Amino acid sequence: MEFECAAGHKVFSTWKKMRSRAECPICKEKAPLVDTTIIPKKKGVYRTIGIDQATHISGYSVYDGKELIKFGTFTVNETNEIERDNIIKMWLCSIINNWQPDVIGLEGIQLQQNAARGIGVTTFETLARLQGILMEACYEQKVPFVICPTNTWRAHCKVKG
Repeated sequence: MEFECAAGHKVFSTWKKMRSRAECPICKEKAPLVDTTIIPKKKGVYRTIGIDQATHISGYSVYDGKELIKFGTFTVNETNEIERDNIIKMWLCSIINNWQPDVIGLEGIQLQQNAARGIGVTTFETLARLQGILMEACYEQKVPFVICPTNTWRAHCKVKG
């Protein structure tokens, strides 16, 4: 199979090898892996992708019209925040390229104070930086995006807590 890293290097390898060591052998850039099962977009269908971004485990959902056709999570284990953000950006770009959405919905961020769980201003700042990176990725990929407040999507989907 042919793979391409974020720097544009072409890598020829087996899926098994790329899965076990997802990095470019030339620049050592880590490459995000995504589920390769892509459901083709039907003609005339409006495709939306919702992203519940986080710096370690991000969730996503793919809708064709009002029908949920795919969902899942993407996990990043790097300890360096900039490395994590870059991997998440590459993951979003690959999701956009593979699924060809008409719009991306990014979950809004909100300040939550919970000292016992270590959540506060620092977490808010981290998520704000990530949100900006994802907005820029959508812009670069020429895909419109909307920021959806957490309480709005939770109320719409009847999610409590």
